[in-house]
Amino acid sequence: MVDVVIPIKKEKNYYWDLLPRAIDSVLKQTFTDFRLIVQLYDKDVATGRNEAIRGSDSEYCLTLDADDWLEPDYLEKTVPLMERYDIVGTGGDINGRYFEPMSGSLDDFLQANRILNCSLFKRKVWESHNFDETLGGYEDYEFNIKALRNGYKVGVINQKLVNISDYPNSRNKGAMARHNELKEKICRQ
Repeated sequence: MVDVVIPIKKEKNYYWDLLPRAIDSVLKQTFTDFRLIVQLYDKDVATGRNEAIRGSDSEYCLTLDADDWLEPDYLEKTVPLMERYDIVGTGGDINGRYFEPMSGSLDDFLQANRILNCSLFKRKVWESHNFDETLGGYEDYEFNIKALRNGYKVGVINQKLVNISDYPNSRNKGAMARHNELKEKICRQ
C-alpha cells in the first residue's frame, strides 16, 4: 500500500482552488492500492508531510503538493522499482519545461537536487529522518541528501509522470530566493 500525502495550509489561499486537481489525479491512478491523505497544517509544508506520515502505516509514501498533479500511471510505474530502490523520482513538467531526473551519488546530489519533490519513498527512509520543519524550503532536497548519507538508494524513471506548478508567488519562489543559504545549510549538515 502507498500513502499519498497532500499537505495544505489550513488558512485559505489559492492552493485550495488547485487541490481538487491534485486529488483527482490520485483518484485516477491505474495502480489502486493506495490511501489518500489530505493533511491540514499551520506552520510549514514539511510539518504537514510529517504529521500525515506519522499517522499512517504504509510501507511506501508519496508526497504531492496541492498545486501539482500526477499522470494516471505514476504509481503503476514507480511502485515496482521500490524492490531495488528506496526513493524513486520521475521526470516532470514544470510549467511547460521538462525536468529530467537523474540518479547519482551523494556528491552528485550535493551539487544539485536531481529529483522532484514528488517522489515515492519507503517509509523506513522517513523514519530515519523526517522532513526538516525548520528550513522553510528545499526540505525534499535535504531529505534526499540525508537518505544518500544513510546509504539509501535513489532510482529514476526518465518519463513525465508528474506536473509541477511554479506560480509567481509560490512558496517555491521564496525558497529559490534563499537558494544559496538553504543549499549551504543542507550540504554542510
